[in-house]
Amino acid sequence: MKVGLIVECGPQGLEHVVCPKIIELLATECNVQIDHVIRTMSGKDSLILDCAAAARALFSDGCDRVVIIWDENPPWTETESYAKTRCWHFERLGILERFQAADIPLKKVGLVCVEHEFETIFLYDMGLIRAVVSASHAHPAKIKKIKDPLRIDDPTGWLEKSFRQNKSRYNKAVVAKKFAAKLNSLDQVKRCEIFRLLAQQILGKMPKGWDPYIYTPRGPAGSTSGTKPSGPS
Repeated sequence: MKVGLIVECGPQGLEHVVCPKIIELLATECNVQIDHVIRTMSGKDSLILDCAAAARALFSDGCDRVVIIWDENPPWTETESYAKTRCWHFERLGILERFQAADIPLKKVGLVCVEHEFETIFLYDMGLIRAVVSASHAHPAKIKKIKDPLRIDDPTGWLEKSFRQNKSRYNKAVVAKKFAAKLNSLDQVKRCEIFRLLAQQILGKMPKGWDPYIYTPRGPAGSTSGTKPSGPS
């Protein structure tokens, strides 16, 4: 099978660099062949506004499925790119409306909004985090395991702080390459519900033996009750 990914980062951004490794590990675990093509966008605005054209191009390139991946942060609306409230529902609707207008087959499309940021997924694998943050083998990073990674609202900021505390240098391009190089197993990251959703959307089904993805409705940041009629998938 051939999968097209549309990601909101630029070339050599985290998703662009790490997703091929994720696909490689998924293919090995599920014993399937997965070819892939990745289209990078300049940010969330570009992804939501232009993803229909990008998806059409990917299908024309022979892709069997197209998966759109974007971060919850920062929030987006039609009238205000950086809204005071965040809501996956409106972002999802913006994408679906464009797909429907472009007559793109929705059954072949997967939508994955990553809670907080793509880095959130890696917070479930503290061994991976320590390997990426460590300045060298002689100076391994000392980082406590996170009980609930979703409580970290700013994963990038947390990661930058961890680098500083371990006297290591944070460079986005270098960090992306280290994540791709050090990620050798999905055992820990598949504890993350959004990662399981991502795997499900790439494959078209949940890998055998994995826990299902269960969406829990929730409203914009700071709300006390779930208000969205649908989830990020």
